[in-house]
Formats: sequence, structure tokens, C-alpha cells
Amino acid sequence: MKYTVEDIINVIEKEDLMIEVDLRQLNPDEKLTVQGVDSLDVASLLFGIEDYYNIKIDNESIGNGEWRTINSILENMERLIP
Repeated sequence: MKYTVEDIINVIEKEDLMIEVDLRQLNPDEKLTVQGVDSLDVASLLFGIEDYYNIKIDNESIGNGEWRTINSILENMERLIP
């Protein structure tokens, strides 16, 4: 399945995450933290994705920076979610 920024925004809304940045306004290839999304919001977003899609995100992949941009999040969602 091809995921979009709208799918991530849906997770934010459905999981009632307190992320105040409009992801549609960000550069999808630049690190979220460089664009004003703090690391706690990134962590909340990843936990929300795990909960919403009932998946487990490997901590090592997070530590390696594989979930740092909007596009990398979307690519990883496509890889992990059946």
C-alpha cells in the first residue's frame, strides 16, 4: 500500500497526539527535528503509528535514523504494514 502524509496526519488525529506542526508544510526529505518537530513529538508519532497499525518499530532502526524524515516514515510504513 502507498502511504501519504495524510495517513500520518490521520494517525495523529486518531491517536490524539499533541503534535502541533502541520506536517504538510514540512520538507518531506529533511529531518523532522531540523524543521521544528522536537524529539518527543517524533517519539509520540512513532508510538502512535505502532498503536494505530498494531506494529512494532525496531528500536535499532529508530536509533539509526531510519524514521527521521516524513519520506522515511512513509517508506518504513510501506515495508512494515501488511
